[in-house]
Amino acid sequence: MSEPLLTESTAFPHAPESNESGRTIRAPDIADRRTRETPRERRSSESRSTSDEPPVFTERILLVDDEPHVLKGYQRHLRNVFDLVLAEGGPAALASLGSQGPFAVVVSDIRMPEVSGLQLLAHVRQHHPDTIRIVLTGNADQKTAVDAVNDGRIFRFLNKPCSPETLRTAIEDGIRQHRLIRGERDLLSRTLSASVALMTEVLSLSSPLAFGRAMRVKGVVHRLCEALGEKSAWDIEIAAMLSQVGCIALPESLLRKLNDGVPLDQAEADLWIGHPKVGAELVGRIPRLEGVAKMIAHQRTRFDILVGDERPDLDDHQRRGAAILKVALDQDAVAVRSGFAEAVRTITGDRSGRYDPEVGRALAALVGERFEIRAIDLAGLEVGMVLEDHLQSVAGGILVPKGQEVTAALLKRLRSFGDPDRFIRQPFRVRVLGGAPSSAA
Repeated sequence: MSEPLLTESTAFPHAPESNESGRTIRAPDIADRRTRETPRERRSSESRSTSDEPPVFTERILLVDDEPHVLKGYQRHLRNVFDLVLAEGGPAALASLGSQGPFAVVVSDIRMPEVSGLQLLAHVRQHHPDTIRIVLTGNADQKTAVDAVNDGRIFRFLNKPCSPETLRTAIEDGIRQHRLIRGERDLLSRTLSASVALMTEVLSLSSPLAFGRAMRVKGVVHRLCEALGEKSAWDIEIAAMLSQVGCIALPESLLRKLNDGVPLDQAEADLWIGHPKVGAELVGRIPRLEGVAKMIAHQRTRFDILVGDERPDLDDHQRRGAAILKVALDQDAVAVRSGFAEAVRTITGDRSGRYDPEVGRALAALVGERFEIRAIDLAGLEVGMVLEDHLQSVAGGILVPKGQEVTAALLKRLRSFGDPDRFIRQPFRVRVLGGAPSSAA
């Protein structure tokens, strides 16, 4: 015997109808006798009619249609299998996405008033890219199908009438696809984090001066991104962390000259100018960091060139990231010798088009941050403090350059010395944000 079909004409006549158009209904809240049962009671009653216990999926599913009878049909057949949220129409679905998500799968009709299924699924694709999108509609003309696939990147396109088993199978396949996407993303994220950590560790061991500069710049970039309201700044901050990776190929004597403000000869200057390209080539080999590599490659590019007629091949986000790096790196070069306040005056006072004016204004706003300078021993060092002096060995060697923010990994490494008092010169000065204002910037 064939499965009953889910269409408007097979709505359940005895199920109470909604008097509120456009509201969102969680399936367990529908005023039907079965919905007042507990999940255990529902599974028990199901087991009396079938020998196969339906699988339990914990991921939440959003079902959207402007016909309440169709939604009740979904609810009747699928409520024991999935965690359902039902939305009568596009506006209710948009509200559910914001208040009851995240959803693994969204199943939507196409032809709906106010907000069409195409508009809804395009919104889901933009704001919830991991959510799998399925179309279930009785208006399957070719143009509608093409638009749905192009605008919403549809996983599955189902025609009404559709059997409950077909719909259930499509949703289960959608959940598996959702899990696959999330699993791959988690794996890539872990791989990415490990790759970035490895590169920064290599930089810290091979060139402490370059590593210290990268950490100082990262701190400034983080605060600039916050001040500018950058919503997706993770890649800009990674670009700051890895901006000095190309310095691995540079002699330490060259970096020390830069740090001390000593002019470079022509050969040294050529090497220094080329380090962003070397770093970009290294970073560009890591999956998902192609955009970061472009920012690193253009970290020294003037703003008027970034936005000029012969602008480099960057999207708007990468262009903003490169502009932020330019400001952060140039202020660091001045701040190491003359202090942060003088660096800000240098950046904001430039009128040649070298810097993005908006980023310059954000940098100027950081001058008003409150901090204090403290002289402490290693025992008082905490994560988040910034070294105001070089952390030196008792013999005078630089262990950690000034300006570096203390991380948990750095603190653990310093405290791993068997007898720190015998190896590390103490006390030393640190900068603590949130303290009393200081003129030592």
